Amino acid sequence: MGKTVEDVLNERQKTHGEFKDMAQTSQAMKRWMADAPYPDVIAEALDMIVHKLARVRNGNCMEKDHWVDIAGYATLVSKWLDSKDSSCYKTGKVDNEHDISELQDDMIAEEDYPTKNIDYSMESKDE
Repeated sequence: MGKTVEDVLNERQKTHGEFKDMAQTSQAMKRWMADAPYPDVIAEALDMIVHKLARVRNGNCMEKDHWVDIAGYATLVSKWLDSKDSSCYKTGKVDNEHDISELQDDMIAEEDYPTKNIDYSMESKDE
C-alpha cells in the first residue's frame, strides 16, 4: 500500500515546517515583490525561490532538496537571460509568450529528480 495523504503531510511538516507558518512567510515575501515589473520568467522564478526560502526558514534548513530547487530556478533564469527569448526585454519590449520548455531538461541533471518532467512552458493551459 502506498503512502496516505496524512503520511505525506507528516513528512512534509518535518522538512517544510508548519504549513501556516510557511505560508505566512512566503506570502509576505511575495507581497514585497509584487509591484516590481519583472518579466514572467523572472517573476515566476522569484515566486518559486521565495516559496523554497519560506520552507528553509520554517522547516528543515538542512533539507538538500530546498537548495537544489532554488539553484534550479536561478539556473533557469540565467539560461533564459542568455537565450534569444529574453532579448525583447533588453530592448524594453515586453512579450510574455516565451516558451522555456527547452531549458527544462537542463534544469536538473539527475534523472530521478521529481520536478524533472514539469512543464515550464509559458503558454496558458486554458487556451
